[in-house]
Amino acid sequence: LDAQPVKVVEIKDGIPMEIRIALDESEDFIEIYYPLTVELADFVQTYNLPLREEGQRMEIPGYMETLAKELDSMLHKGVIVTVDYGYRNAEWQHPARKKGSLRGYYQHRLIYDVLQSPGMMDITHHLHWDAWKAIGKKMGWENGFILKQNDFLLRSGIMDELITHTNPDPFSEESKKNRAIRTLITGEGFSEAFDVVVQAKKVTIPAI
Repeated sequence: LDAQPVKVVEIKDGIPMEIRIALDESEDFIEIYYPLTVELADFVQTYNLPLREEGQRMEIPGYMETLAKELDSMLHKGVIVTVDYGYRNAEWQHPARKKGSLRGYYQHRLIYDVLQSPGMMDITHHLHWDAWKAIGKKMGWENGFILKQNDFLLRSGIMDELITHTNPDPFSEESKKNRAIRTLITGEGFSEAFDVVVQAKKVTIPAI
């Protein structure tokens, strides 16, 4: 989901305004403020996105409604597991997230200016988990739980997949599999950065 296009909204002079892109006299990209469309304003209000402070920015994931409808139309019944990085509404209000989460990655480097090197970098954003769950609820999905990836994997019994062996070769298949499992649990902090959100349609979510 984090690779989908988003709108960006900022509170300017107490009013939510959309950030759009234009060209200046030198044909360089610049940001301009534009009044919210009805659809954009409705999304912010419907899902109670915590966009209130002066100067605060936030990515608005209008695509979520379309993708949820497409997924719902394809799924007669089953469990929906979404693994990504994101925040709940309360987490979005942390001062560190005042400027939103829109970021670029270029040659494995984090870039905060997403207008830099157009077409040459991956652009991503953190998900709005409360909005995703609320949209699923409108589809008739049951909301199960949200856990950090490492917690989800541990509760799901991933440690049972570790292989007991006596092969001293660190590049053996057994060693590689065990390292992969440990990386999923620890992962230099990556595992804690990812959330697992579980929802269900016409089935009971299994307890873990």
